[in-house]
Amino acid sequence: MQNDQPSFKMTQDFEIIPPKKGKAYPIPKVEWDYLKERIKKINDVVNYYHTAGAIILGFSGSAFINLFTSDFPKSQDGSLSIRYVICLAIAICTLFIGAMAFFFGKKQRELQAIKSADVIKQMDVIEERFRSGESIL
Repeated sequence: MQNDQPSFKMTQDFEIIPPKKGKAYPIPKVEWDYLKERIKKINDVVNYYHTAGAIILGFSGSAFINLFTSDFPKSQDGSLSIRYVICLAIAICTLFIGAMAFFFGKKQRELQAIKSADVIKQMDVIEERFRSGESIL
């Protein structure tokens, strides 16, 4: 017994809604691909210099607080104690290193980050190409 008709038939009707009329920018596929690539590269880069700088500046702050709040004993000849000198050296060194880490973190962010402003700039170039033909109302 052979049946030429399918044993299971399913249909569904779709109503296609036409798009509303509006202005559009026809751009070459190369530019569209360029914009997509730039958008894909936008990300939040972990900035280890900035994190390290914050931690080191925290050490520096702790050392400075220790300098101002602790009573360091004077040595027998009346000069500063070795503990005070070591604490002061740690405070100054960590302050300098932490500031440098923040500086390098800022430079790293400027060099590595692809910003959304880059993509918007390219889109502005595309818009400018079509502005010369627009009529101002």
